[in-house]
Amino acid sequence: MSMSRESRKAPPGQGAHVLASVTCGLEQFIEQHGVSADRVMARGGLDLGVSEVPTRPILMRDFCTVLDGAVRATGNDRFGLWYGRQFQPEAFGLMGYLAITSPTLGEALQNLERAFPVHQSDSYFKAQVQDGLCRIDYQLRDGSILNRSQDAELSIAMFCNILKQSLGDHWSPLEVHFEHTRPLSAKEHRKAFACEVCFDQPLNSILMRADVLKRPMPKSDPILHAVLQQALSGLSTKGMQPKTIADLVRSEIVEMLKSGYPRLEDLAGRLGMPSWTLQRRLASEGRRFKDMVDAVRRDLSLVLLSEPALSISELAFRLGYSEVSAFSRAFYRWHGLSPRDWRKRNANHPNMH
Repeated sequence: MSMSRESRKAPPGQGAHVLASVTCGLEQFIEQHGVSADRVMARGGLDLGVSEVPTRPILMRDFCTVLDGAVRATGNDRFGLWYGRQFQPEAFGLMGYLAITSPTLGEALQNLERAFPVHQSDSYFKAQVQDGLCRIDYQLRDGSILNRSQDAELSIAMFCNILKQSLGDHWSPLEVHFEHTRPLSAKEHRKAFACEVCFDQPLNSILMRADVLKRPMPKSDPILHAVLQQALSGLSTKGMQPKTIADLVRSEIVEMLKSGYPRLEDLAGRLGMPSWTLQRRLASEGRRFKDMVDAVRRDLSLVLLSEPALSISELAFRLGYSEVSAFSRAFYRWHGLSPRDWRKRNANHPNMH
């Protein structure tokens, strides 16, 4: 039974949200692949026509689930990349129009940076200049969402389309970076961005020359721009409940595992509190730090195993294990079979976890 649109709004305190404008054209793009959009959207918890109310927040977790479902249904591993590649700024809703009505490209990026928390919560977007280079960084920081590659490729492609409004259709970045693992082939990425594409990076990023920031935006409109800023100011995030300490800790664990096993003392320092205070606050929510690390490792192991280019030993290292045998024992405890057996069983079903 289909739930009403109101019942599918992003509930306060249940994870990152994104405005429904990000789904503009998604149903049509799925249908172009010969797949029923209704089935893909429903399995991800979103109704058909969700983009008809573009300023309504939806759960980012649901959106990412729909993207993963589209990958499985269409057989297109780069679904997010090509969806973002065809996504024009006007379809981005208020955020897109805010950018293209800005006076210059540099001011467009500044406006996006200021307004991004309204468009998408629990995320990082920043444009900064150093040594003649401009770097645009993006990262989803909701620790409950681990399979982020489709969203990352979609978002970076979408941002490039905004830049092309000023720089022209034939412009390409100097480099594009992604956090996720390099796929078996990066041919489609190089085709989409026409530049060097690097993987396993700290952030999802676009690198370009800083001097282009002075370029004008061809559709600059001061009056419309002022109206858009006023409209965005009305879409505050005040109604969203603050993240719990467990939410914050899980997000930090996901990031810290990239460098090895996370220590309680180090994580507490990242949150600006003594380790004993962190332990006490976790206990008040019925949580233990060690159990939380184990849960993140368990969930993340399935995401990483779905990447065929990643060996079991590399995977173990990325989860903070110094020995593959220790990871294999933990994996069997979590899932009842070995990592290799799980990968064989799910070889024809990517991202099934």
